Amino acid sequence: MRSVILACAMALALVACNQQPEEKVEAPPVPEEPGYTLSLEQPAQLTVPEGSPIRISEGDIGLRLQGNVANPSSQYRTEGASFALGLENEQAFSGQRVRVTFYARGADGATEFHSAYSTAGDGNSGWRRLRVTEVMQEVSFVFDVPVVRVARDDFIGINPPATGAIDIQWIRVAVEPAGAAEPAGELRE
Repeated sequence: MRSVILACAMALALVACNQQPEEKVEAPPVPEEPGYTLSLEQPAQLTVPEGSPIRISEGDIGLRLQGNVANPSSQYRTEGASFALGLENEQAFSGQRVRVTFYARGADGATEFHSAYSTAGDGNSGWRRLRVTEVMQEVSFVFDVPVVRVARDDFIGINPPATGAIDIQWIRVAVEPAGAAEPAGELRE
C-alpha cells in the first residue's frame, strides 16, 4: 500500500513540475510619486448610475469598460462610470492644476474614450477626449481644480466609447509641477 501511495505522489510531483506556466501580460508598475492612484482590479471599484448602459468586467489587465452614455453630464458623480477621490484628496487638489492619467488601451476597434474631473458642485473639467491604441499606454488630461467652497468629494468620471471597449489598469491624479505643459486632452465638442 505504501508503494502505491509513494508512486502516486511521485507521479503528481512530475506532473506539477512539467506544467507550463500561464502566459501573463506584463504591465509596468503603478507610479509611486505623490498623488492618488487607483489600481483597477474589481468592477465594484467603479460606480455606475442605475440604468446606465455602461458595463464593467475584469480583463486580462485591469478592467474592461464598454457601453456609451449619449450626452452625459460631467457634474457631481458624472453620468459615466466614476470613483470618489476622497475628502483628503479633494483638499489636496483644491486650487491646483492636476493631471489625470490613465494606463489604458482600446479594444474591439475603440480609438478613444472620455473622462471628466468633477468637484461635485464647485466646477468640473467637462468631458475630455482621450485617444487610445491597441497597446497599453498612458493617456492624460490636465485640469485646473477650482478652490473647494463646500466639501463634497471630487470624482473622476469615465464614459467608454460608442464602439468597442477600453481596458484600464490604473488611474492616477497628481498635482502638476509649476511650469508643466499646458492642459492635454481635447474638450468634447
